[in-house]
Amino acid sequence: MSDTTSGNNGDWIGVCICIGVAALVIYFFQIVLLSAMWILCVGGGIGSIVFAIVSYYRFQRTTGDDIAGKDHAMRTVYLSAGSVVLSVIMWFLIPLMYAGGNGGSITGNDTEPSGLTLEQLGLASQTVQGYWKEEDPLFDDEASWSGTSGVIYANATTLTLITNSHVLSVKSLARADDSNPSLDSPEILDYQLVVTFASGVKRNVLECGDQIGNKDLALLKVDASGLEIDRDYVLLPILDTNQVSSGDDVVAVGSPLGIELAGTHSFGKISAVRNDPSHGRIFQTDAAINHGNSGGPLFRKINDRHFWIGINTFAVDGANNLGFALDAQSVMDSDYHWFNATRKGVTAYIWSHYIGE
Repeated sequence: MSDTTSGNNGDWIGVCICIGVAALVIYFFQIVLLSAMWILCVGGGIGSIVFAIVSYYRFQRTTGDDIAGKDHAMRTVYLSAGSVVLSVIMWFLIPLMYAGGNGGSITGNDTEPSGLTLEQLGLASQTVQGYWKEEDPLFDDEASWSGTSGVIYANATTLTLITNSHVLSVKSLARADDSNPSLDSPEILDYQLVVTFASGVKRNVLECGDQIGNKDLALLKVDASGLEIDRDYVLLPILDTNQVSSGDDVVAVGSPLGIELAGTHSFGKISAVRNDPSHGRIFQTDAAINHGNSGGPLFRKINDRHFWIGINTFAVDGANNLGFALDAQSVMDSDYHWFNATRKGVTAYIWSHYIGE
């Protein structure tokens, strides 16, 4: 009798191990094999139900003297029932895992739900430096500028950073050919965007995403190889921006006037929450925002932790303490035109979106 009980326990342990292994397999191979696995689980569940019914029928037909036959039939029923339960769990689990994928879209990260410490804010912004050169008959036009960005998404190959559209300087480049900008595109000789991280590591921008619409937003993609979180950068932990109101403590982080002042922290408060006809919801702040801060993150301070709420975008020249940041949620709600951050890439983009305007 004890041998039979021990055998049944071993079978149940085996079922539990199978469930655990199956769950791990699904976790690590989600999306790619989810549909195929779901179909297999459905088929396996139906097959297990049929097998359980057949085994139970055999159990009922086995004579009372055939103890070994009864025991084998009943264990088969238990294993089949366990397989049915596992299949049912997978029927629901697999679609939920599939729905949980973001499909490559831009979403707010939740890897740092507790916010950033004051010390981590030094890694929260990166300096963006740009340069373009446009050919003219007499003297070539050139421009160089700087701005700020912040990392909002990371994977094994690339980092995605948020900044302002005017930090791309595409509109200025499109208007560089003064002869007849509505009929001819500029003859672009060079176009570069370089991101410098707080650790000093530099990366050329690979692609730019210019926001479709009137909001002054843009995304940058750079090569992630060799970059480490908490050493070179931190992800911006977005807060529910509907909670932002006048009087909240904020910190604007960025590179005012260029890379020499990278990592500058400006402290202040939210002066007002406004709705702008072009930019949508914006936060007015008395935290200092200067040229070069454009595209940098604005953080709300809550109990010595800092949460990303906005993108520092502009200040009123000649006024005191009139700075404005776009609502960070608008980054997630927007779509973007993407182009390669090269001479050919920006030329094609200008031809597609600026010529003839």
